[in-house]
Amino acid sequence: MKTTCAAIAAMFMIACSPAGPDIDATHTKYLVYDWNTDTRAYELHVSEIETLDDPRAISGEVARLRGGGALVVANSEPTTKEEYAELLEVRNDKTPSAEYFFDGEVAVPFDFDTQLMVTLYHHIERADRYFGDLGVDPLGQMPTYYFPQFSLFGIPLPLLTDNAAYAFTLDAFLIPPTVFLVDDVPLSANRGVMVHEYSHAVFNRLVHLDDRAPGPLWDPSFPDDMVNELRSLDEGVADVFGALATGDADFIAPSISKEAFGLDRDLTRKRIWNAELQEEIDEAETGLAPNPYLLGSVVASAIWATRDFLDDEAVALTTLAALREIAEPKPEFRLSNYLNAWLDELGTADRESACEIFVERFELIRDDLTCAD
Repeated sequence: MKTTCAAIAAMFMIACSPAGPDIDATHTKYLVYDWNTDTRAYELHVSEIETLDDPRAISGEVARLRGGGALVVANSEPTTKEEYAELLEVRNDKTPSAEYFFDGEVAVPFDFDTQLMVTLYHHIERADRYFGDLGVDPLGQMPTYYFPQFSLFGIPLPLLTDNAAYAFTLDAFLIPPTVFLVDDVPLSANRGVMVHEYSHAVFNRLVHLDDRAPGPLWDPSFPDDMVNELRSLDEGVADVFGALATGDADFIAPSISKEAFGLDRDLTRKRIWNAELQEEIDEAETGLAPNPYLLGSVVASAIWATRDFLDDEAVALTTLAALREIAEPKPEFRLSNYLNAWLDELGTADRESACEIFVERFELIRDDLTCAD
């Protein structure tokens, strides 16, 4: 994945020369990493980026990249909504200075960091376009922190690595350094992963109405099981959109292979929320936080299975419509509320087919589904 300048140059049959040719917003063709649906692999290819206003700072309509900096916890014991909203800060970040050389009209990143940052912007633009086509309002220019260092009480710690994340208190994307996944596609270069992260921001807009510190984050009146079901829904829906946007049900595999890390998020696998899985979820809660991916993967695979009778656009639109129906969830919210809202969006025949899937897959709450009887 870490293609050197020489390797890129060989592909374009030109030699690497000192960086620095003039480049401005009129340039729209860039060499990026993206998913090739034919070869089912990530490859370098020429793609258009239409919203990049400043190619050197990698800033435009959908994202504003910031380099380095320190991600710090500003308050070690937050208690109020305001303190939670200001919990994280990024300090001492800088404007990137990307460099390119050219093959005709194509801007070719001069170094690996430029390659990753341009690819990252490209994927955010594609995610913005994907959700825009589904009727979601643009998120605006999202701060995107590339390789921030995590600092706790002023002490730098190598805890936040090999990840891509949306932080809703910052309303920003975080792209920590790659440390362990050096032989795989970086998560920020994986378009499905970035659609997944963009989906979290959409979830925040539609469900939490753009609240930087929604109640489930800090309010003790929200019970733990409710919070985990809501977080699991967020993760499951994000997996659905990552898979729909790329056409790859196992979109995370190029970056984190199940063989090497034991991670299985393939949406084609039938998963069931039963007593056995709930026991695993309960055991996971003994750690720092519950694992939302266990139940989230059930949500994702169940919705994905409706593609047997719904087209991809219908699945996406239904998923979004149901999110709007659960806006500002109260402490009594349960996952069944969302699933019932999803079913209510369907016509009679499709609803019956979806009911069969949901009743089978959500065994533990089947009696709470409106079609259980």
